[in-house]
Amino acid sequence: MRKLSNPIVAVIACAFAFSSATAKELPPGAPKQAREPSDWHYQHRIQYLDLRALSTAAQMKAALDRRDGLAWTFLDAARYNTLKMRPGEYQSISQRHAYYDLISFVIEHDRNTPPDLRQIKFFHAATLVTTQLQLGAVELIDNFDHLGPLAGVAQAAAERCAPMSPETIQLLSEINKELFSVNMGVIKRLLFEWREPRDPREARPVNSVTPYQFDIAMVELEQATVERILRSKNLSERTRKELESTADNCLFRAWQVFNASSIAKPYLSSVGISSPRFTDVAHRKALGKAIVSKFHNKSTAEFAKIMGE
Repeated sequence: MRKLSNPIVAVIACAFAFSSATAKELPPGAPKQAREPSDWHYQHRIQYLDLRALSTAAQMKAALDRRDGLAWTFLDAARYNTLKMRPGEYQSISQRHAYYDLISFVIEHDRNTPPDLRQIKFFHAATLVTTQLQLGAVELIDNFDHLGPLAGVAQAAAERCAPMSPETIQLLSEINKELFSVNMGVIKRLLFEWREPRDPREARPVNSVTPYQFDIAMVELEQATVERILRSKNLSERTRKELESTADNCLFRAWQVFNASSIAKPYLSSVGISSPRFTDVAHRKALGKAIVSKFHNKSTAEFAKIMGE
């Protein structure tokens, strides 16, 4: 077997290689010629993720350059949907995860990506937290049979998120959907308009920023969106308790992954956070900034400084 380009990416890709198709994604057996440019075939998304799991970054880049041996309906649809701003084509967390994975790879490795964009890491983090071993587990509760050899792993992941009421699951899905729409808008401007990192919080930014500053601003933008959604809801006491009780086990699974490698804990500890809470916007921002700080190889002192600004 070929050497995996990234252990985290490999786990993520394998986990999603068994996810099922939905309405906007053409199911297995659909005629390959009968599709709109916004559509793609289920098996092509899976083929892309398989290739990501089994290829080094250099091998994947070579395949992209050759446009050979890849499932082009998924890749071409991603480009079309970004240009046309059609986030609704991606109807599940697993489909959005695959899109984030593709975008993160294109930003870092595609030959047409401007050099100033290559160090952006935010979409690596978006890929990480939408895997079915983490937030994507909410789509798996009571639905594991189609996952083949990963059914046991996925069931354990979903059980970390349980028990959750339909209201809580719907809220998490709504947040993921809204964030995806916001992020696709930024991706469109980043790749096709700005061609350099700019502050995504501004309506018409003109000044460039560093990739790290861009990633930190993306965390701020995302969490402002999450906070707006939470404040617009009349959440039941049960949902509030579920959000808090599942934080360490499901919603902050990304934090646990990094904490297991003694990575995120020092960042969060440096600003006085030992047990992050989902309903605390400051904690959510700290988590996101800790993850992108790790991807940028920042020190805890640098992280504490950015948190204090």
